[in-house]
Amino acid sequence: MQKSISNNAKYKNRTTKAEKKYKYNIKITHNMKKFTATLLLLFMTLTASADRFEVDGIIYESKNDTEVWISSFDKGNLPEGSITIPATVTNSGMTYSVTAIGDQAFYRCDNLTSITIPNSVTTIGSSAFGNCSGLTSITIPNSVTSIGSSAFWYCSGLTSITIPNSVTSIGEEAFYGCDGLTSITIPNSVTSIGEWAFSYCSGLTSITIPNSVTSIGDAAFVGCTGLTSITIPNSVTSIGDQAFVVCSGLTSIVVESGNSVYDSRENCNAIIETKTNTLIRGCNNSIIPNSVTSIVNNAFNGCSALTSITIPNSVTSIGDYAFWDCSRLTSITIPNSVTSIGKEAFYNCSSLTSITIPNSVTSIGYYAFGYCDGLTSITIPNSVTEIGEQAFFACSNLTNIYSYIPADNLFAVDAFLSVDKDNCTLYVPAGAKATYAATDGWSEFTNIVEMEPDVTIEAENISTAPGRSITLPVAMSNSEAITAFQMDLTLPEEVNFTSVTLGNDRTTESHTIQTSVLANGKRRIIAYSSKNTPFNLNEGTLLNINLDVPKETANGDYEVELSNIRLIMPNSKEILQDNVTTNINVKMPWGDANEDGEVTISDVVTVANYILERHIGHFWFDAADVNGDGEISMGDLVAIVNIILNPDSYDYNGKMAKRGVMAESGSAISMPDTRSTEGTATVPVSLNNTTAYTA
Repeated sequence: MQKSISNNAKYKNRTTKAEKKYKYNIKITHNMKKFTATLLLLFMTLTASADRFEVDGIIYESKNDTEVWISSFDKGNLPEGSITIPATVTNSGMTYSVTAIGDQAFYRCDNLTSITIPNSVTTIGSSAFGNCSGLTSITIPNSVTSIGSSAFWYCSGLTSITIPNSVTSIGEEAFYGCDGLTSITIPNSVTSIGEWAFSYCSGLTSITIPNSVTSIGDAAFVGCTGLTSITIPNSVTSIGDQAFVVCSGLTSIVVESGNSVYDSRENCNAIIETKTNTLIRGCNNSIIPNSVTSIVNNAFNGCSALTSITIPNSVTSIGDYAFWDCSRLTSITIPNSVTSIGKEAFYNCSSLTSITIPNSVTSIGYYAFGYCDGLTSITIPNSVTEIGEQAFFACSNLTNIYSYIPADNLFAVDAFLSVDKDNCTLYVPAGAKATYAATDGWSEFTNIVEMEPDVTIEAENISTAPGRSITLPVAMSNSEAITAFQMDLTLPEEVNFTSVTLGNDRTTESHTIQTSVLANGKRRIIAYSSKNTPFNLNEGTLLNINLDVPKETANGDYEVELSNIRLIMPNSKEILQDNVTTNINVKMPWGDANEDGEVTISDVVTVANYILERHIGHFWFDAADVNGDGEISMGDLVAIVNIILNPDSYDYNGKMAKRGVMAESGSAISMPDTRSTEGTATVPVSLNNTTAYTA
């Protein structure tokens, strides 16, 4: 089961309100774990049948006839200062090799300052040196192959340690809380780094993970606040949950190229799971690529230097604790693609001053914006159907809340504890005040004000050529829920209507669109939902009007008008909109003789073949008649060549900007009008140029 850092993290010396919660909650879980381990150890000790003996205050237990391990020490004779563990000990005439340091063997030897381990030792047991806070130096020999869990737990005096290249695994919590540790060397022999192995080694400024490591355990580097950069080698195929959470100093995260599971695409300074496009860890300088689809739990947890970030519209979910305690975050854009905001996602983002939750979001998690006491304004869209307990807890500076949840869909909440409800104005949809005032959680606000509907219909000018089909997109920006609409379309005589469709991103399965021709020649367009379901999102293309521009249409601007625009809300309230006008600019693409959408040397060949009366396939006479004299001649061919060489020589309204020599490049093509009705014709072509051409 995934550990939640928000509930399990451990801070040793920090005291912010968020961190106190962090620290308090971990004690129960983690101390229970240690207590269980201690009981198990005592049970094993009490039931052990091995021979025990004491030499110089250290208690040994025999493993066999030739080997012993260090079990504990005389409680009345605690080791102090520097000690050297002997490679062999003698008891009752028998000499034994010391091959292991047992579980909790030197636990809480506070006055132990340094220790030398002999080459005979192969194993360092769990909590062997746990809480030896005075330990500043230790030598681990090449004979050691494994370092047990919690082996150096809270050895806060250690400043550096070298792990020999005989070690293949570093146990969970092995160096937990060694906050004096500034550097550590992990050899190429290590293949796995255990859970919480270096957690809260806050003094660590750098660490190199060798290319032999294949797995990094859960929370392995949690709270390593001094780390500024980390490189994940291409050998790593497994990174545990929260491995780098609360590494608040991280400014660079790089996954080596060639890694089969993870990547740092587009220099994003983040770890992305390649197969799922999931961002699993970011840092203070991360940029979220457009290909990322989800931000997992704790992805930016503790990135306290992060000031702004843009979430691309490819992302659909923001996980629990995703931006937990990003206390300097002043700006964040949540796109319309996001449907859920996890619990405590923005907890203690105290520098945020306002946030707009997009109309795609349906659920806001427990404590999602708790302790965001810099917030003065929030916008809750009409799409929201669930707000978790205390989602806006202690947002004490809120002055405006804009809720667009319709009265018919309103639900009770317990989300605004410690919000100043006497001085914070709650803005609600038109006609919904009475419902809000009677609903638990909302009714606590003294000032509830109805908003005027905020809806905008827009259509942009578009350009096309004669003989082309075009689509005129009509966009709607709406803060209110809209379930249906009506509008009348007026087209110029030169433009033909073909069809109309709803915008893909805004339509639900229950929406239908229909058209009819009115007596006045206008075309009425209506769209509605049989289930009274609002259109998706709060901005974007509402409908596409498909049109046809006949080939004989002259160049010019043609006005399209949308009138009698009526938008319907779920409560049947009608919103009237002003008329919307737009222009279709029709212009002949001079020189595009083969009608492929561009003017190239192919058009020159097409025109030449037409002049020579050869088979040419598709030919657009009007576009080829560049000089507008009603016939295709060498003059048109020369003009097309000049268009290719100098596109700016024509204004594309049927007039040549300059004839003959081009002013800017000093280049022009000219030909005599030489025709042949039979046999072979030779056409001389001259180029007057100051610019070099190769084709």
